[in-house]
Amino acid sequence: MCSFLTVFFDNKVTLSELKNIDVFEILECYLWIKLFVNEIIINRIADIFCEKVEYEGSAFDEYDEVEGVSDKELDQCKNYEENQIEILNSIVNYSIKKYRDSLNTVLDMDLLELLDYIESDINKDDEGEEYY
Repeated sequence: MCSFLTVFFDNKVTLSELKNIDVFEILECYLWIKLFVNEIIINRIADIFCEKVEYEGSAFDEYDEVEGVSDKELDQCKNYEENQIEILNSIVNYSIKKYRDSLNTVLDMDLLELLDYIESDINKDDEGEEYY
């Protein structure tokens, strides 16, 4: 586990330093990383690739509520982490193919900058299309 964390921190933290860090500091670091990924990265990806859908009520909503069935339960994915990994893989593969970058170049890029670049590219393609 400690060797993974040193790699995660780009070898800027040694194993001896890591072993001397309080567990709560590592937990706090994990929570900040999780917050960053969930609140910033995932929301940015959703802004670019997902449609905004407004919920419209149904005649069966009251019945579903009484029976204990909710749309939120049905919409939640069981493999949330796997979906995140698949989305990141798609972004990396898109960048490699579209921009002809190497894997190292894509991985060295700031993810938010890469997402901005992809969004501007998508918007440029949408504006250039002519509909007949």
